[in-house]
Amino acid sequence: MSVISTRTVIASLALAGLSNAADLSALASLLSFRPDEGAQSRLINRPVAAGEDPWHIQKVERARGELILESTSLLVSKLPAVNDKVLSPHGLVAYVRHNMGQFMEGENIKFGPVTGEDTQLLSNESAVNAVVEFTATTGADPRQSAWLFSEVRKEDWTLSSVQVGGKDKLPNPFSGNRRFGVRDATPLDGTILYSDATVRAYDAPTPDAEKALAAQSAEMWRRIFGRIEAWIIQNGGAVVPNLVPQQSTIVTWASVAKSMHVPQVAWQDLDGTWRSKDAGKRFSIVFRGIDAPCDFIERNADGGEIRVQVPLQAIQGEKDKQGQPIATYVIERSNEEPDVLKFYKFSAQVITDIIAANPKPSKLILRREGDKLTGEWLGLAISRDGGGRLSSIKNPGDQPGRTYEFVADGP
Repeated sequence: MSVISTRTVIASLALAGLSNAADLSALASLLSFRPDEGAQSRLINRPVAAGEDPWHIQKVERARGELILESTSLLVSKLPAVNDKVLSPHGLVAYVRHNMGQFMEGENIKFGPVTGEDTQLLSNESAVNAVVEFTATTGADPRQSAWLFSEVRKEDWTLSSVQVGGKDKLPNPFSGNRRFGVRDATPLDGTILYSDATVRAYDAPTPDAEKALAAQSAEMWRRIFGRIEAWIIQNGGAVVPNLVPQQSTIVTWASVAKSMHVPQVAWQDLDGTWRSKDAGKRFSIVFRGIDAPCDFIERNADGGEIRVQVPLQAIQGEKDKQGQPIATYVIERSNEEPDVLKFYKFSAQVITDIIAANPKPSKLILRREGDKLTGEWLGLAISRDGGGRLSSIKNPGDQPGRTYEFVADGP
């Protein structure tokens, strides 16, 4: 974060007591964090049954609430030992991650892998791509709160909020990121064990509901850190009590969004307006997220436009040449709507003939790889006889499609 933007954030948050530039830089980094493209694609392509909602990251910028900045820390002055071996700071971070369940027992927290796949991923050394839940079973909102292990490093691990796929799944109460790790305690001796969060309430209906949700999160992590502190002491370590107080502050999203939220990774799913790059700019699409209908806009040779609102459907299991998952979607537009057929200059009689033939819908198959979006258009083709009547029809998919490249045109 630049010096100018740091000062802007400090000015916004000084009254909240969060005016330390180093701490704010760490929070800005966390707020800007997004899982890498491979992790996003793997999550999006998790299998679900036909018609069910896909898995996806629950994005902080699309949440309803204001920004919750939360920090819980312990100053560990003496590191604990496991099996008579004193842990390093990185070893302490890894131990907590591998044994998180023991710090949840009896604390009204449901913790664990969401699916069998996640159980297997958690057994790996890194746990990257595993989805776990940290659900408060009491408090303002007991809905399932699922989180992706989106990055695991020696010094920390990062969780990103997830909307679990499937049928009739409720949203995660939170959108955003949480990071657990260690920092140097200079000028003090020892190491700081911390958990920071930059989250927003996804759909809390009122400011009071947001405050209750923030209090629920802070209380849950206060209890977790209390259990960690007790374990450290029981295993020969030491903690300086109450030296680093817990902070939980709500600030307006608008006051910090531009200065703190500066992502460097593109979302693999889709938002905003995208236009095809061909000379005629034949297609435009306005996306509102993978769980919402999109506006599909077609342009004819005369420059006229027609707009229809259609579902955005996820296609599961597609991979690139290297075997990596690709975020793939399909838009279908009916070929039985007279207004659409008129738009493409078919005569009234041909329109009647086409509809009578029960044509399949045209399809645009979209593939997202990094910042690149391509679409394969599978359209309707007809032939007419000498009298101008329909003589034959080729349904979408009966012949090779045409590929279009798209470019983002802003939100």
